Amino acid sequence: MTGDTYGQPSAPPLLDAETRGGGLGLRRVDKRYGDTLALSQVSLTVVPGRVLGLVGHNGAGKSTLLRILSGVERPDAGAVWVDGAIRTLSGPADAMRLGVSCVYQELALVPQLTVSESIFLGQEDVRHGVLAKRAMARAAQELCDDFSVGVRSSALIGDLSVAQRQLVEIVAAFHRNTRFLLLDEPTTALEVGQVEHLLVTLRRLVEGKDAAILLVDHKLSEVFSVADDIVAMADGHIVLERSRSNVDRAEVVAAIVGESAASVVGATVPSQVGDSVSRRAGSMDPAVAGGVSASPGAVGAGLRVRDARSARLHGINLLVAPGRIVALYGLMGSGRSRMMRVLAGAERLTSGVMELDGDLYNPRSPQAAMAAGVCYVCEDRKAEGIIPSVSVVENVLLPVLARFSRYGVLRRREARKAALEVLKRMNVRGDLSKGALALSGGNQQKVLFARALLQEPRLLLLDEPTKGVDIGTKEEIHQLIRDISETRRVPILVVSSEEEEVMALADDVVILRNGSCSGELLATGDLTASLLRRLALGESEKGRDLEDAS
Repeated sequence: MTGDTYGQPSAPPLLDAETRGGGLGLRRVDKRYGDTLALSQVSLTVVPGRVLGLVGHNGAGKSTLLRILSGVERPDAGAVWVDGAIRTLSGPADAMRLGVSCVYQELALVPQLTVSESIFLGQEDVRHGVLAKRAMARAAQELCDDFSVGVRSSALIGDLSVAQRQLVEIVAAFHRNTRFLLLDEPTTALEVGQVEHLLVTLRRLVEGKDAAILLVDHKLSEVFSVADDIVAMADGHIVLERSRSNVDRAEVVAAIVGESAASVVGATVPSQVGDSVSRRAGSMDPAVAGGVSASPGAVGAGLRVRDARSARLHGINLLVAPGRIVALYGLMGSGRSRMMRVLAGAERLTSGVMELDGDLYNPRSPQAAMAAGVCYVCEDRKAEGIIPSVSVVENVLLPVLARFSRYGVLRRREARKAALEVLKRMNVRGDLSKGALALSGGNQQKVLFARALLQEPRLLLLDEPTKGVDIGTKEEIHQLIRDISETRRVPILVVSSEEEEVMALADDVVILRNGSCSGELLATGDLTASLLRRLALGESEKGRDLEDAS
């Protein structure tokens, strides 16, 4: 069937015996966007009763593959096939009629609709010309309870958390009699318990309802815990295709990252200030002062927060010394992102004291925080980080334009040169003259770090710094963060919902629960992922558990 293409006969031709049978797949698919070959001779099969984990760096072609399978786009060459027959999908509605549904990372729910209306959208229960609202509400509630969404079917989508919206969209997909479910990073906004529940639910669906699931996920721990088969992509090609039992994590990472990316990961970021300092192992020596564990020489340097309070923060104590990376760890709703916003000047305290390098620090706006040398890399890069109306270079330069201005005149050549240097150092790929939203998610995140680097911060705040980026980019960003800490002696406060990231990146961890934090620093070398979760839940006796963990 070489050269199978769209726009051929109306009756779907059968595939040959090699790929005939139940399932969903691609056969020798090419897809090009201008001069960029997004997919090259890609063949892939998703079969009922199995979960296929699809991994790869940003820009590898995963999203393009999903869009073709779900009917959003058509391939330039090759074929989409369903149940052994080639199908021409003119849009998502065609795919849905064949039992194919895709839940994207960018959720498509309408904020003004209720949960029930969202689940039944396009499949409303009409009796004698009248919507059976009560019956739909009852059925929607049963579905939500089955998936442990934890919401009422009468609730408005706009009033739900991102995690709840994600789960509602998955529920809606299964209500449409989906046989082939395509999931694009479904756990990004979910808490640990919700992730575990979702993965268990996926296993139950493939085993009990004979569904086929294609799971795109950057977190290898999740992929290995639920997938039957694993496919890795790089630069539009499939570079690895194995059953889970016949492959290990190291092989998958090697396939994704490749030699060229691996060499970038190991590269250091040149420092403009200070000499290189080796990372100190273990935790700070405890010298409790004002409720915050400190280290010798730390008093008066770095960030110090004492009994900070606001409408939803009930006493935060915190110390981040120069050259240290501290993770602020807590469950969703614990106040971790709210505290970051306070430090970044986006929200105000009602009481408490904050100090930066020994000076009182109480920013009244994000601009005041930036003027004090505080740089904030936010969680939602599209909503709060990237400026879509300007180029990549301009995105990087916006906070530092005054540095390149004299008597109100911008020294454009000098500013552009500085921006391009830091973008090159960050290995940002793509057309830098276009808007940043044209870049892949990983490269967008690198743009935010390039902006931070150019600001030469006194304090760096990172809220989910690798959210939604591929494994190779995550390693690059981790290395950059370490280099900033070590060579520039910048105190860094990180919020991450990934225990693995916390353990790999931070020197110390501070636990935040219900808007409160004692400030006690726990060395990551003394912790485990399970202990972190228990501490965040308040279900652990720290001293005993640290002894057990060691």
